[in-house]
Amino acid sequence: MNSMNSITKTLQNIIGKDNVLTALEDRISYSYDATNRKYLPDIIAIAHTRDEIKYIIEVARHFKIPLIARGAGSGITGGTLAVKGGIILNLEEMKKITLPSKDEMIILAEPGVITLELQEEAAKYGYFYPPDPGSQKISTIGGNVAEGAGGMRAVKYGVTRDYILGLEVITGTGELIKTGYFNEGIELIPLTDLFIASEGTLGVITNIALKLLPSIEHTITCWALFTSLEDAAKAVEILLHTYPLPTVLELLDGEVLKIGKAIINAEWGFEPEAALLIEVDGTQKEVTFLQEQIVNICKNNKAKTIQTAQNEITRDKLWRMRRSISPALGRIAPMKVNEDICIPRGKIVYTIKAIKKLAKDVGLNVYVFGHAGDGNLHINFMTHYTNKEEIKLIHQVVEKIFKLTLELGGTLSGEHGIGLNKAEFMS
Repeated sequence: MNSMNSITKTLQNIIGKDNVLTALEDRISYSYDATNRKYLPDIIAIAHTRDEIKYIIEVARHFKIPLIARGAGSGITGGTLAVKGGIILNLEEMKKITLPSKDEMIILAEPGVITLELQEEAAKYGYFYPPDPGSQKISTIGGNVAEGAGGMRAVKYGVTRDYILGLEVITGTGELIKTGYFNEGIELIPLTDLFIASEGTLGVITNIALKLLPSIEHTITCWALFTSLEDAAKAVEILLHTYPLPTVLELLDGEVLKIGKAIINAEWGFEPEAALLIEVDGTQKEVTFLQEQIVNICKNNKAKTIQTAQNEITRDKLWRMRRSISPALGRIAPMKVNEDICIPRGKIVYTIKAIKKLAKDVGLNVYVFGHAGDGNLHINFMTHYTNKEEIKLIHQVVEKIFKLTLELGGTLSGEHGIGLNKAEFMS
């Protein structure tokens, strides 16, 4: 206790009393993330500047106490939890955004900047930041980099990694490392790639240089419902051979659609087994051409309903359903076991059906949706914290799903990271 008091006073002298939280209610607020696992930290230190981060790291090192960097706490693998107590380094107040030069098409962002706010800031200058994780309204850009986030536009534009031009990082020894853009692009070793998706294990990211693209002229969103998962998958296969590529190609299974239907008060007149959310962007001419292709491809593959949204109101309604699915699953049960696997795109149907069978064989429901364009599937089991037997069954099924994923040539994490959830499967 005396040691913790010493650490608290040292931190207060450096960053001020208001930025060092030790009250139990504050510590509880930082004890969990979107996994709903709970580990109580000893101290929360709120940083506003790079120098403050450096001092906090030095204090943690001096007192040999764990330090965990944290943004919005929206991660779903437990990567920001104080498993052994220690200091939570809160980076949410580091929100500075800079456009060094309009002509360079580069934007600089501190780690606490919300992803959507970064996109909106870029748009003010006529630019476009493509990476688009489902949690864009709450996740921070620092977290996106640390976890190697993907997103719904990955099929055409790539993922977070593809837009990082350089980083400023403070290591566990308090050393400031500048990579890429911040180091005038001079690197004997590509350190930028090393820090991306390192999940806070190699250092604390304090500034990020990101590439921007010219703003998009026109966008259309299409929504297609199928009575067969195979038909939807066949449409995906053909759509991935069109040019230009769709910007977004999302697949939702029948169980997920039942939840989505309630979110937007939709009436479809039948129970679909699968849906595709497809978005295209580009010039007016390109988009009109692609829209015709998409409608024809979906019709030819037995889509029962096809809706095209060309205005923001209709598009927002469709996107609200897609972005709300993950939180809406909480209506079923309070505890979610959420895994994300990445598989070869040609094996999506086989994988989903195999997952559903594995779940059904032990009496579980499973909800599957994801980025069909890059083979990233999100698998969700809902249960209650008190149902120990069911939780045990879920983890047994998850292990079988992971084995299946590897047998199919896939990987165990598409974009969520490893964290605590997948640490046991690293080998």
